[in-house]
Order: sequence, then C-alpha cells, then structure tokens
Amino acid sequence: MVSDITERKRTEIALKHQALHDPLTGLANRAMFDQQFAHILMTAQSGGSEVGLLVIDLDHFKEVNDNFGHPIGDELLIETAGRIEATKRHGDLVARLGGDEFALVMAGEGIERAAAALAQRLLDGLAKPFRAGSVTLLPAASIGMALMSKDSVTTEALMLRADQALYAAKAKGRGTWMACA
Repeated sequence: MVSDITERKRTEIALKHQALHDPLTGLANRAMFDQQFAHILMTAQSGGSEVGLLVIDLDHFKEVNDNFGHPIGDELLIETAGRIEATKRHGDLVARLGGDEFALVMAGEGIERAAAALAQRLLDGLAKPFRAGSVTLLPAASIGMALMSKDSVTTEALMLRADQALYAAKAKGRGTWMACA
C-alpha cells in the first residue's frame, strides 16, 4: 500500500516553523533564540572565538500603542525587525524576545569592535522615520551589549550583563548603546 504523505509533511514543517518563529516578525522566537544562542556560545568556547550579545529595546514603544493603536505598533515592530535584519552581519542570530525587545548574537574574531560598530549602525538605521498610514513615527532604540568573558560564559550571564547595559543606556537618556563594564 502506498500513500501520499506530502500534506502531512507540509503541516509538520509549518508547525515546526510556528513553534520556533515569532508570528508577527518572522524572526526567531525566544525558544529558538535560547537553543541557538547556547549552541553559538558552546561552539565559540570550544573553538576559541568570541561572542557578543546586543539586546535592543524600542524607546517609548508603549506610547506608540497607546496613541496610535496596536496595529501601528505591530507595523513598527515588523519594520524594526526588517531594519535589524538588513543591518546585521551574515550569520548573526536575530530574535524577537517579546514585546519590543530584540536580541542579536554575533560570533567570530574582533567582536568588541564589530559589536560596537553594529550597535551604532543599528541605532542609526532604527532612528530613520517610519510611515504607517497617515502616521509618521520617529523611532529610537536603546541597546545593551555584553561580550563573552571569563565571568560570563553562560547564556544567562551574558543576558544579565546585556540587560544591565540596556538599563544603563536607558538611564543615560535613551537612543544610545552601552556595554556592560
């Protein structure tokens, strides 16, 4: 007996994609990010390369939703995801962690300089005007950066340090990036 399982395979692929990707932006979701980030960090540790983590948060995103509605906020999130994807280096991992928070993981050599340059390019790209219907927004973001070190060799430690740097960037006045000291 022979049966065509093409449709079942398509459904399995679609379900796997839904489980690992953000439905709004199409980026990796938190589950996929956690898996891939752990793999990148483990590979870097065994291979002697460096890892950098950027945590990106839109400034005043709540006000966009409150003043213009969630559909405009969703369009801004989609645009933000596209701008991050267009700015990242080939091979970097980008994810939407939730709400208006995104993360980018980069690995290789000379990561400190590359991450600083990428953070500035991201800020510049994300700050360009965005038009949704009759609304023009001037978005901005804050970025926290953490680099793999002897003190941060786990995904949790790097996330904590990147979050601390993000809070420092927001405290500094937003629209900037900070590295965890």
